[in-house]
Amino acid sequence: MIFPTRIFLPRTILSLVAVLLLLAPSAFAQQSAASELTTQSFAGTWHWMFQGKSFATMVIVVKGDGVTGSITGASLHTDEDGKITEAIAGTGVCAIIRSSMKDGSLHVVCKADDDEIEWAVKLTSPTTAEIVASGADAPKMEPIRAEKTQ
Repeated sequence: MIFPTRIFLPRTILSLVAVLLLLAPSAFAQQSAASELTTQSFAGTWHWMFQGKSFATMVIVVKGDGVTGSITGASLHTDEDGKITEAIAGTGVCAIIRSSMKDGSLHVVCKADDDEIEWAVKLTSPTTAEIVASGADAPKMEPIRAEKTQ
């Protein structure tokens, strides 16, 4: 008579396997969700936040394959490590002139006078995002938290 072989694994390995099995669907959903993002996912009015207060507003409107819109003027100050130390509402508006989707983030280029600034917007939920300066000349800085108005 042949008996089935039983394999006994230490509890730590079994716990690890259980955790991995529980996390796998979540990781797959996040990867799948990032690949399904479109410019429409970013459309709306976003308030850029610092210390719980709005200091700038970004409006994103879908237009064709890209977006248009604007970002209100603001002044950002960072320390040598890129940590934002001050964010002050400014004057004027920067018009969004180009956009593209890269690695699940929306990249927008806005132009004010002769200056062009590129920003990368990464959704952290349907109503929150992290925004960083992007592009070759972008300063090192921590992400700016943004909240979408309802």
